[in-house]
Amino acid sequence: MRKLLFICIFLFSCKQQKNHSTYIIILNYDEYSRGGYSPAEKKDTISANNDTVAFKKGFSLFSNEIFMSKDVGSGRSNPMRKNISFKVVDKNGKNIQEKLSKRVIDSIENKINKETEQIFNDLKKIRKSN
Repeated sequence: MRKLLFICIFLFSCKQQKNHSTYIIILNYDEYSRGGYSPAEKKDTISANNDTVAFKKGFSLFSNEIFMSKDVGSGRSNPMRKNISFKVVDKNGKNIQEKLSKRVIDSIENKINKETEQIFNDLKKIRKSN
């Protein structure tokens, strides 16, 4: 139930609204295939009213990718993705993390990490009970 709520909130927050700027979230990772790992990149365009909100959305997506790469409860020996990193760039291609204070970044990261960890702990419990 929490996962569904989290997904709904994330989707509604990404909805294009007036006076918002466009940002690009870039995820870089090594993806597993039969021959081993190879570098890959995923880009998502988002809309946000400021750099802090854009970073929050980017870190939320990044955090979800980290936990999903662990493939919670599957017992898989090789994660499908590893060495995941991200950045959010503005319309000029500038990494917005460079514009934000360390305090703001740490606050966003701590909050989202706690929320994401709780969601995936709940998923583990559900999978174990089935």
